[in-house]
Amino acid sequence: SNAPLATIIRLLMAVVILTTAPLVIIPAGDLVHGKIMGRKESPPDPPSDAGTCVVKSVDTPSDASSSTSSLSKSVITVRFLLALFCAIISVEIPNFLSVISLVGCFCVALLSFAYPPILHMTCAYKFHRHQPVEIAKDKQKPVKDSLASNISLAAPLVLDALLLIWGVFVVAFTSIHEFQSMMHNAKLER
Repeated sequence: SNAPLATIIRLLMAVVILTTAPLVIIPAGDLVHGKIMGRKESPPDPPSDAGTCVVKSVDTPSDASSSTSSLSKSVITVRFLLALFCAIISVEIPNFLSVISLVGCFCVALLSFAYPPILHMTCAYKFHRHQPVEIAKDKQKPVKDSLASNISLAAPLVLDALLLIWGVFVVAFTSIHEFQSMMHNAKLER
């Protein structure tokens, strides 16, 4: 009874791999293509203090039909060669799965447990720093107390700090465990 379930899980994993591979190959292929073709990247915009996002328009060539077809062929070729190179490495290098497991457990734990609290703390600090302090002009209007504001900010920051500590612990634990497993498997193969 486990055989059909195992087959379904393997098929679903294959679908996940086939649908997520373009998310990795396309940007990497475009970067490699840009370096090969000598395309100059525009310098990054200076960071803004308020943390706003700037969206730039993309310039299109005047003769789009001829340049697009030749550009598409070269971009597709670079993407294909990059995917082929990755496939050859994964097949030919012994224990490549262990290396991927080590990198994966390190990166996934960081992305899941450590970066979200850091991002939230950074955003909360920037938002809180830019909030104006209200001053009561008459006695009936409540004054925004800076102490109350700091207390309301402190509770989420304490939770973020705890999650960050937990994240660092998870990263260290999973990375050490996977590295020890990798070394144990290497000793068994000798």
